[in-house]
Amino acid sequence: QEGSPASPAKMAIVLARDMRDVERALATLQARLVMVGLATLAIAAAVLVWVVQRSVRPVGEVAARLAAMGEVDLATRLDVSGVPAELVPVVQRVNELLARLEAAFARERAFSDDVAHELRTPLAGLRTTLEVTGTRRRNEEEYATAVQESATIVSQLQAMVERLLEL
Repeated sequence: QEGSPASPAKMAIVLARDMRDVERALATLQARLVMVGLATLAIAAAVLVWVVQRSVRPVGEVAARLAAMGEVDLATRLDVSGVPAELVPVVQRVNELLARLEAAFARERAFSDDVAHELRTPLAGLRTTLEVTGTRRRNEEEYATAVQESATIVSQLQAMVERLLEL
């Protein structure tokens, strides 16, 4: 019998609770999460710096060994043991370059030695001719011969110097 005055009335009960304690707990939790996040970020940054420094150290060591080398150390080669696999090809190319430089300098020294020898021989001959000619008085024919020999030696020297300049 709906609609009769004796039917029960619908009732709603509303419960309310003070939310300040929950809000404080959430604020505390948020602050702790921020602190933990910042601490984690700082630790991750420190670990990253450590890892990068450790991984770059072999490059610095190779650079230091190269910087310590001088022009007299061309026979020295960089040791590839203990070098990371990524740097092995670089170290090998540097060693090959050092070998080529050493060979080039050896050729240059040999060339200089040869030039010095080639120049000393005619100069010694010219000096000897002039010294012998000047030790005593000679007749005109002997002086002419000495001058001719000296001129021949000078011509040979001139030709040799021109060939060396072409080289």
